[in-house]
Amino acid sequence: MKFSSYMTVITWIAATIGFGALCLVEELGSAFLASAGAITLASLAINSKAQFHISKTLLNAAASLVLAFFALDYLYMSESLVGAASKLLSVIVILKIYDLNTGKDYALLYALVFFELLAAAASTVSPLFFLALALFVSSAIWAMAILTVKKDFEEKTAAKSLLPDSIFGKGFFVATIIVSTLSIAITLALFLVIPRMSAGFFQTKTLNTIKVSGFSDIVDLGSIGPVKLDDTIVMRIRVTGRMPGGYTPRLRGGVFDYYDGARWKKTKTERRNVERRGMEFFHGDEPSSGEAILTQQITLEPLETDTLFAMPRWTKLSGAFGRILTDDTGGIYLPSIPYSRVEYTVWSAVTPFKEESGANMPRYLALPQGMERVSKLAGEITRNSKDNLEKAKDVEAYLKKNYSYSLDPEVTPGVPPIEDFLFNSKTGYCEHYATAMAVLLKAEGVPARLVTGFMPGEWNAFGGYFMVRQRDAHAWVEVHVKDAGWVPFDPTPDAFVSPLQRSSDLSLWIDSLRMKWTRYVINYTFADQVSIGMGMEKKAKDLQKALKDAFTYLRTKGAVAEGKPAALILLVSAIILIVVLAARLRKTRPKSRETPEFYKAMLMALKKRGFRKTPPETPLEFAERTAFAEARELTLIFNSIRYGESRLTDETQAETLRLLTALKNRGKGKGVK
Repeated sequence: MKFSSYMTVITWIAATIGFGALCLVEELGSAFLASAGAITLASLAINSKAQFHISKTLLNAAASLVLAFFALDYLYMSESLVGAASKLLSVIVILKIYDLNTGKDYALLYALVFFELLAAAASTVSPLFFLALALFVSSAIWAMAILTVKKDFEEKTAAKSLLPDSIFGKGFFVATIIVSTLSIAITLALFLVIPRMSAGFFQTKTLNTIKVSGFSDIVDLGSIGPVKLDDTIVMRIRVTGRMPGGYTPRLRGGVFDYYDGARWKKTKTERRNVERRGMEFFHGDEPSSGEAILTQQITLEPLETDTLFAMPRWTKLSGAFGRILTDDTGGIYLPSIPYSRVEYTVWSAVTPFKEESGANMPRYLALPQGMERVSKLAGEITRNSKDNLEKAKDVEAYLKKNYSYSLDPEVTPGVPPIEDFLFNSKTGYCEHYATAMAVLLKAEGVPARLVTGFMPGEWNAFGGYFMVRQRDAHAWVEVHVKDAGWVPFDPTPDAFVSPLQRSSDLSLWIDSLRMKWTRYVINYTFADQVSIGMGMEKKAKDLQKALKDAFTYLRTKGAVAEGKPAALILLVSAIILIVVLAARLRKTRPKSRETPEFYKAMLMALKKRGFRKTPPETPLEFAERTAFAEARELTLIFNSIRYGESRLTDETQAETLRLLTALKNRGKGKGVK
């Protein structure tokens, strides 16, 4: 392949990597990416067929316009400096495609692509960035190697046209691949040991928040229904610990005490700081002795809520938070809404929340006016119930048996929503069921409250965690039972509590890779570095101990102690013999049988003059037959390299080039053909 063809390939690779990096910049819109991609492809196609150059004057004028547009873009259009800079870089790359003349131009092209990668690194947390980076490193080393070889060859020779295309053979590409692999390996090693630091200015704009419903101080009845059709992942959770039989795990979020006929409210919104003991843990309810504890490692996507989700009843929480808040319902909150992914670990007991004082109970019994019909139904359902626990069980069973599930229930105009559900449509989703149960129990004097949160979602066997989506949003009821506390009940039919859709194995595998990338690359911290260092130190000590134990065994119970040193001597001798033979084989390994390029060029030059080497002839016999002194000198160099210990040094290569040039400039020889 000609050198110009290599340059074309280099340009295509660089432009493709750069555009791929731009696709990872979240601030860029699809319209801009489509336009930039089309223009880039058109520019590459034009220059692949013919070198189409733009005058320096026109390029400078275009650059001035681009810089002016960048200033306007940053001030009035783009959301961030990253977005504006990414657009600027894309336009400069397109302009540079029309001004590729020298090796410096190609080097500048790769520098621009590198800055596009930096823009992507500041904007995205996608694992595809690693692929783009690896491709850039590999292709950049390959391109720089080609340009360096060409420059070095041209500096040492006057005849630039004699640059052999075969110099970029299989060995050249194997060498560049090896260097690229080593470069990536060294980069990964440096990543593991270089101290971690904050992303600074760019850290605040990495992810978009996800709109969720049901976790503010006021929640309209019916707000959860629309999100149950959304497959967006809101969190991932790993659960460890012994889960008792019959226990249903739920991720608790908002708790509401009063229903006004159309919406749920929190009548008591005071929050307090959670006690922090030491630097690691926030402490909630103290667990009882021997109580089962479930540990949840939660990765929470940025949601439009300050609520932290956890299984009830939480006893301890660990996370990179300055402080967290709680209220008298056991909820967990951050001081403000986080706009980036949050990771934390929470420990929860499996028993209900402890009983509250009697002074707080009236707010869990309050009902709006006009609930006479609901109260009558509540009396009929619980007429045979002996206590609050039986009343809760009877109401739960009644709703599950007599009502059907629907995400699009019929609505009767002018009728209160919960009465419409209980007496008219008799269809609804979790919010309707939970609200109906809470209201029916309140009418019977049983303290009850609505709880919103999520079910665990779909199990990802590849990653070992649950994937919780918007569709897993759920509402249930907590009923206060004497001597037990707040006991959870779920009147929604069981078949509709868990998601019906299941992801493919491929999507689960991809999601697990994405989470590993986030955990071990994006969120790789100094604590991880310390952990790795301590692990390596422990392994080193274990190895040292194993060697000492082996030596002690050989000294006390091994072959030497038993008066049989021959086995040990034989083993050591065998190892020495293997090492010596390996070194000898490496030293006597036959040299490469590949014919040097300068000798191939000599044969081609002689062939054009009518001289063809016959099989019986030795190289020197053939050279003598041609009567060309240059052919004889080239053959002697060939013999010393092919069959002797000589190597093709820079000086030898220069000499062969001089002889080849002289040979090509001669007329036909006088020898016998």
